[in-house]
Amino acid sequence: MLADERVHVGYGSALAELRAAASQHESQLQAASWLGTRELMTRWGVGRATVLRIPREQLPYLEFGSSKMRRYAPDDVARFEAEQKCPAQEKD
Repeated sequence: MLADERVHVGYGSALAELRAAASQHESQLQAASWLGTRELMTRWGVGRATVLRIPREQLPYLEFGSSKMRRYAPDDVARFEAEQKCPAQEKD
C-alpha cells in the first residue's frame, strides 16, 4: 500500500464518523424546531396527561432521548388543532 493510499483510507473512516455526527446533529436540530409536550400544555391550557392521552394516529410524534421525550411537528399540531377546533394561543 502506498503512502497516499493509507491517507485516503484514514479519511474514509474519518468521513464516516463526521457523517454520523452530522446526522445525529440534524436529528437534534429537528427536535429543537418541533414542539414538546410542555409547549402544547401551555398552548392549550391543559395538563400533561391530557396531551399524552392523544393517540399517535390523531397527533403523530417522535420520541427522543432515553426518557422518550415526545416532539410534535408544527404542521401536525396545526392540523390537529383545526380538526379539534382547539383554541391555539396567538404568538406575540
